[in-house]
Amino acid sequence: MADLPDPDVAPPAEAEPAETPEPPGALTIADRVGRVIAERAALGVDDVVAYSTGVGSLAGGNAAVRAMVGGSYPRAQIDMGVASPRLSIEVALAWPSPVTQVCRRLRTHLTEELTRLTGVTPAAVDVAVAALVARTSAEPGETVL
Repeated sequence: MADLPDPDVAPPAEAEPAETPEPPGALTIADRVGRVIAERAALGVDDVVAYSTGVGSLAGGNAAVRAMVGGSYPRAQIDMGVASPRLSIEVALAWPSPVTQVCRRLRTHLTEELTRLTGVTPAAVDVAVAALVARTSAEPGETVL
């Protein structure tokens, strides 16, 4: 005959599932870090210039307003929370310049810099030329108003 449970004894408590902490050494990189790296690295490519429109600069720190009325370039967006993020960047180029070649160099340079500095390789780098600035008024790395 099988052993019957004693009605006067409480059954053993079930073990609670253990929380699974993040693995040791996990690193979370903020979106802002990826954005700043991309914007600064873009200025290292020949013919990419820092450019600020007068109306957009009046918006100050309000990114939503700057996005609607212009603003400062280069301007990047990236989601560093995914394994292979997609980087989108808007730039101003000195004119005249070989736009297609500059965009190709920019994609390569940004991919290399993000990978080197964060260890994260972007799945894609989308480049939009937002402004062409006369070369006489634009020097690489110089802000043009």
